[in-house]
Parts: sequence; C-alpha cells; structure tokens
Amino acid sequence: MVDKVNALALFFGFVTAVAIIVLFRISGRENAKLPYVLVLISFPIFYCMFALLAGDIPAFINEVVAGGGFILIPLVALKQPRMGYSLLLALACVTHGIYDVFHNHWFVNSGAPLWWPQFCGTVDVIIGLYWVTRFRFYKPENVVTPD
Repeated sequence: MVDKVNALALFFGFVTAVAIIVLFRISGRENAKLPYVLVLISFPIFYCMFALLAGDIPAFINEVVAGGGFILIPLVALKQPRMGYSLLLALACVTHGIYDVFHNHWFVNSGAPLWWPQFCGTVDVIIGLYWVTRFRFYKPENVVTPD
C-alpha cells in the first residue's frame, strides 16, 4: 500500500529544509557541527512527542526503539573528524528520510499527523543531500571547532 502523496507536505518540507540551510549559512553557523546535529536529533523526538500527546504508549515505545539510532548517530558524529562527521550526518539524514517513507507501513503512530512522514522525509533528504555535497567539496580551511 502506497500512501497518497501530499504535495503540500512535500512543498513545505522542501521550503523548511532550504530555510534551515540558508539560515545556518547567513548566521555563520554553516561550518559549526552542533546546529545540524540538533536538527537531526529533533526528527525522532517529534515522532515520540506525537505518540505521547496521543497517549499511544505502544507507538511511543516503537518510536523510541526506531528513533534511538537517529539520536545516537549524530551524537557519535560530533566526536568524528570533519569528513567523518559530514558522512555520518548525511547518511543519518537520508536514512531517516527512508524511514519516513516506510513509517506508516511499519507501525501506526496515532498522534502523528498523516502528512508528517512526507514533510519530515523531504526535510531529511534535502538536508542529507546537501551534506553529501558539503562532504564532496570539503576544504580543511572551512573547518570550525565543535560547539
């Protein structure tokens, strides 16, 4: 079963991802490690929050188990050299986007809006692909110490 495509969720996911990237660039946070880590960590936390707000404890447990890696990987990435950090972050973002695509097929989170996986998946993939390009054009002189 394929979820119906929600063009509005995809559009706003794209706009949100681009806004995050642009705001980090113009604020001078582009080369800092922590901002993108915090963005990635927020994705599984939203799913957990949706489950808790709906009082759906089985979904909350599923979200904690499924989302744990998406919280752990960015934290591990903080301790890596810049190139390893970029690759781990890009991989985690794109992988979470894939998770979003299949989310409603693996289990139901009654608190998550139906449009959320498509919105979140779009944000994930756009930011992940952006980080792949950042890794590809990595220059040591652009490195900023971790926050």
